[in-house]
Amino acid sequence: MFYLKNKNGILIAVMILVITVIHYSINLDLVYVHNILRRLYYLPVILASLTFGLRGGIFFAFCVSLLYIPHVFQHVHHFKNFTSQIDSFIEVGLFFGFSVLIGKFTDAQREAKNLTEQKSKELEKAYKELKEQSEQILLLEQKLHFADKLSILGELFATLAHEVRNPLGSIKGVAEILERRDTKDTELTKILNEEVNRLNEVVSNYLSFVKKTTYEKTEVVIHDFLESIVKLVKPKAAKNRVEIFVFYTSEKVKTKTVFGDKTQLQQLFLNLILNSLNALGEGGKIEIFVSENLEGKLIFKVVDDGIGIEENDKSKIFESFFTTRKDGTGLGLAICKKIVESHNGKIFVESKKGQGTTFVIEF
Repeated sequence: MFYLKNKNGILIAVMILVITVIHYSINLDLVYVHNILRRLYYLPVILASLTFGLRGGIFFAFCVSLLYIPHVFQHVHHFKNFTSQIDSFIEVGLFFGFSVLIGKFTDAQREAKNLTEQKSKELEKAYKELKEQSEQILLLEQKLHFADKLSILGELFATLAHEVRNPLGSIKGVAEILERRDTKDTELTKILNEEVNRLNEVVSNYLSFVKKTTYEKTEVVIHDFLESIVKLVKPKAAKNRVEIFVFYTSEKVKTKTVFGDKTQLQQLFLNLILNSLNALGEGGKIEIFVSENLEGKLIFKVVDDGIGIEENDKSKIFESFFTTRKDGTGLGLAICKKIVESHNGKIFVESKKGQGTTFVIEF
């Protein structure tokens, strides 16, 4: 009965009923008219076979036969001879014959169409995979090319950093001695000391970025290394009237460990907190949230209520040498990304201009 729930099935059923009603309504003596109507039964049988395939064709051929055979017996006394009577019953066989032939053809066509569509989808999928692989290969080639350049730059800069740091150390030493003396130039020596420290930080950042780092990974207790970082930056934060808070979702999370290089992890969070301090300027707060997701991964969020990041800049902040600060090197966040990825983690940013920034790290 499935076929009668379909619009085409209903149309075919109506055609059969109309032909049958006319068949039974016309005078039996009008043999030529009945012969025409008998041939008209082929139309719904063929249409059913083309629409529903073999099974649908046979179903409607069976329906036609049930309606037509009583008419044959009703008309039997009008047959001129036995051959004419047999011819009417052969007609029933032809209904089924046509339904089988056309139904099989329809099913074969549909199967071929489905196979073609399946192959087409498989080819489309294979093309997408091939395209993705090609893009990955191209990206890897670019990274290798960049790595080669970086390696040469690293060797060059390591030598340069060594040469720059030696005189910087001497200048800093002299500046500290002069600063301790009660002289008229104390303010100038303070400025000199600060500038030496800043220059030393720039050199350290470049060196950290270009040199190949060997990681010594151990189980690092989250609470311990975060507290040590907060203690380290608190004097600078207090000077800028910025408060720093650390929140853990549970005591269990507080005692969790991260398998990684403690020094690098400290540098990661130090860079992020210093980045937030620069965004805040004078006054504000920095909050560090530590939690665990359903997959057992640790989630760190460094949140500030600073100036936020422009929408166009969000996709570029982890790129090397990209900075929006006049005195920035553009390497702090690039180093953060490098450290996170070396620990098989993920880092991304959530921010709106004027509404603060959140750095999310997943280990």
